[in-house]
Amino acid sequence: MITYFPTPYPDESFYSLFARYGVGSGVGTMGDCNNNLYGRNRRTDFLYIGEILPEVQAVLTHNKDWETMLKEHTIYNYTSSFLLEPQKSQALQCLAQNDKLFREILPSFNRPTRKIEKIMKYCPLCVKEDREQYGEAYWHRAWIIPEIVSCPKHHCCLYETKISASHTEKTLSSAELFIPKESEIKASHPIADQISGFVSELMSCEHTLKIPIDDIIRHGFFQRGYMPATGSRCRFDDVLQDVEKFYEGTDIRIPSKYQIRSIMDNDAIFMHEIVTILVFLGMSVEEIFAIEKSPNDIFLEKIEAMHKSGMTVNEISTKLEIDPQIVKYNLIVNVYHIV
Repeated sequence: MITYFPTPYPDESFYSLFARYGVGSGVGTMGDCNNNLYGRNRRTDFLYIGEILPEVQAVLTHNKDWETMLKEHTIYNYTSSFLLEPQKSQALQCLAQNDKLFREILPSFNRPTRKIEKIMKYCPLCVKEDREQYGEAYWHRAWIIPEIVSCPKHHCCLYETKISASHTEKTLSSAELFIPKESEIKASHPIADQISGFVSELMSCEHTLKIPIDDIIRHGFFQRGYMPATGSRCRFDDVLQDVEKFYEGTDIRIPSKYQIRSIMDNDAIFMHEIVTILVFLGMSVEEIFAIEKSPNDIFLEKIEAMHKSGMTVNEISTKLEIDPQIVKYNLIVNVYHIV
């Protein structure tokens, strides 16, 4: 029976909360703690939570529903950012019901970032503020995300610890006991701050995309001149060249042409690569959730409106500076659906 349990702090990960529980209740190992929380010694989930005992869930929720707790103390908001409905809601329902299907719906960190994912990090200035406000330090859920290497609030580098955030870790590492009282403040790169700020904003966002993420990126490519409104061709080599220049001098891994093509073909969701592309394009979180139509949809509406106003195919092609065959094809196939 659970006789003691700490109150979750803002943005605290469940791992951090369970580590504080272990220290406060005198539980020495992760295995013993998991027996109390899960009813068995199981794999520790640093990113989400796993199937905890009903009595533990009841203590955790208090006056909040379980789905709200999952949004506030796991990385669900981030990994679900680029999903459409009903997938996004389905993932949350599965996570709340401990249906393992949520792992198939939510994108995982792709292989090149897994090494980073398994290292716990912290911001020394956030830790200082937490100790002043709450009397102790705790692990923020955002610190486990590979893309966050700096603090967007304090513009300083996060410290990497020697704590392995993997299921093989045998001890519960309380932030208060592990993080030193003083750490040197190291200024972060402005672009790293942009990435971290973008991801942090996604973590606190409750909005859902109106169109697929590949169309969001097409919108950005169109605005920057990498792709025509028809979406027929993208100058990927130019994109990669400019992305390399943008991230030059940073340690941020840039996407490959294959990864960009896979995203654009809606074959995969690579979280790191999508974020680096969106930040490169200068697209804000508010902007991506406000976009309702792809460049191609806007293009087709424009062609249809011009044609219905009485303009001929040649007049439309001259006005839009495109090949008449493109106008004719889109009118026949995409506007009037004749074939």
